[in-house]
Amino acid sequence: MSSMKTYRSIIAALVLTILSSIQVSAQIIPSGHVLGNGTASARTPTDTSIANVMSQGLCATNDSVPYYTSSWACLGLLGTAHNWTALQTFSGGATVTTAFTATGLVTNADLVNPATTVNGVTCTLGSTCSIVATASSITIGTTTIVSGANTKVLFDNSGVIGEYTVTGSGNVVMSASPTLSGTVGGGITLSGNNTYSGTSNFTGATTVTSTSFGLAGNISAAAWTTSGIRYKNIAATLTDTSSSGTVATAYTDLWGGNTIAASSATVFTNYFGSYFIASSPGSNVTLTNSWAMGADSAKIGTSNQVTMTTAGVVTVPGTLNASGTFQIGGTSVNLSTSTTQYAAVKIDNSTITVNGSGQLQASGSVASAIAVGTTSITSGTSGDIEYNNAGTLGEVVPGNGLSIAAGTLGLTAARRTNPTTSYVTGTSHSGGFGANGSGTYTTPANVIWVKFRIKGGGGGGAGSGGGLGGGTGGNNTCLNTSGAACTTPVYQASGGAGGGSNAGGAGGGVTGSGTCDIPRAGFSGGASATAVSGSTNVGGGMGGGEGGGNSGAGAGNNAGTNTGGGGGGAGLSASATANTGGGGGSGAECDTSISAPAGTYTFAVGTGGSGGSAGASGSGGGNGAGGWIEAEEHYGS
Repeated sequence: MSSMKTYRSIIAALVLTILSSIQVSAQIIPSGHVLGNGTASARTPTDTSIANVMSQGLCATNDSVPYYTSSWACLGLLGTAHNWTALQTFSGGATVTTAFTATGLVTNADLVNPATTVNGVTCTLGSTCSIVATASSITIGTTTIVSGANTKVLFDNSGVIGEYTVTGSGNVVMSASPTLSGTVGGGITLSGNNTYSGTSNFTGATTVTSTSFGLAGNISAAAWTTSGIRYKNIAATLTDTSSSGTVATAYTDLWGGNTIAASSATVFTNYFGSYFIASSPGSNVTLTNSWAMGADSAKIGTSNQVTMTTAGVVTVPGTLNASGTFQIGGTSVNLSTSTTQYAAVKIDNSTITVNGSGQLQASGSVASAIAVGTTSITSGTSGDIEYNNAGTLGEVVPGNGLSIAAGTLGLTAARRTNPTTSYVTGTSHSGGFGANGSGTYTTPANVIWVKFRIKGGGGGGAGSGGGLGGGTGGNNTCLNTSGAACTTPVYQASGGAGGGSNAGGAGGGVTGSGTCDIPRAGFSGGASATAVSGSTNVGGGMGGGEGGGNSGAGAGNNAGTNTGGGGGGAGLSASATANTGGGGGSGAECDTSISAPAGTYTFAVGTGGSGGSAGASGSGGGNGAGGWIEAEEHYGS
């Protein structure tokens, strides 16, 4: 509309210009002409003056307009079509009220303004351009929108009008604290703090990204019983469109396991992914039983899962630890105040009773069957042996020489080792004994017990004849845990006494701080005799134990080597009248077994006594034998 008005203004200006350029002299009435009669005759009294003609509008009736310079004159109007073949100049301006055509004659360069600007857009006359209209104001219910789609929302799109597609009905949602009503569909992401009042339905996937999500506000409503009142998931049909066959596990509602972090080192003694608190009674309400949580059935744990069926059957495949009051089948059981057996529960179809020691006791086998290689043992130590411990399952370590290897129960390698013997005398040693005569005994590895036999030295036999010499006593054999062997020894076998002129030497005895299992005192030497001149030869007394002797005249015999026996007494010939020598006593013996022996012991082996010297017409006595120690070592682990 604005461009049309502008165009008409341009045409009117052009017409005025054309009219102003017309030669006025060509329109002046020549002298002698009479205006209005159409002839050149002289004026008559009936002729009308020019002034009257102008006043009467005669010019208008002849398609002319009056004008005045020094006098009035008529100028013919261009009310009909005119065709100029040459350039026309209208110095006074011109107005064109109808169509104006100047093809090839008037160009943009001939115009005062060859272009015009509308709403900031410059358009060249005679060309085509797009004009963007800018309304100074918009009136609701009045201003016309000439394009776009109905019901869409207009917005400022970088300086031009844009259009948003809307869905639903009602008010436009603004960014600050909007209020929604009806059904909100599609995928919705909620961030920040959002408050919902009334009934809100979200039919698409809804993600809440705020820091927390909760329900607030008090509710007053008619009885809701088992329909729920605060948080309700309405039952629906959920169709799996991709699975087939057997699916091991599936979830309808999944509560993700959150990662709990802290800005500094923090220890949570108990932390729950979800925690439910039982309801409390308010005014006019009594809650006979208030439960924090309820379920038709449940399965708990990641292994050895505890299950509860809709029939109330609870299955505990793992270990059930109970303390305080434990209720089974309506019977309350205090697990800590009495030893009397109370209520019973079935586990794996076997009856288990609960006693006051907090234990579940089986009246039979807990498992209905045990399959080798299949039945699980949920506690205990691998490699141990299970056994019937007065009606309950017991377990022992297969020690004391037993082992389980490759599924076979047998003796340990150490227990399968035969016993060994270590032996020491004054002249030799073997096994654990480190030296001849005295030193340290070292218990061999894996020995679990040792039997020691300790023998003292034998006494020497007495000589014969007048003024005979007596034999000397044998020395003690000792075993000690530390220090000098015969200084406060643990075990000691004393040596036998030497023989004399009137009697044989006494056998040795057993002493020490320890107690011998089998103590053996030494044997006494044989008695001496008086030889009567002229009679037959008379022998000396026999040495005690494995001692020496003399069956007739001559020196006493020595005891057997390293036997601990006493030396033999000397004899007399028939021609002498004197005493024979008495035999030496043998050393004592101590037999003892030591379980869990020490790693080392000190020892000393007693030597034998010397034989007595010969008297007048007599002979010398025999020497006693040295003692010994024997260790019999038994192995195990």
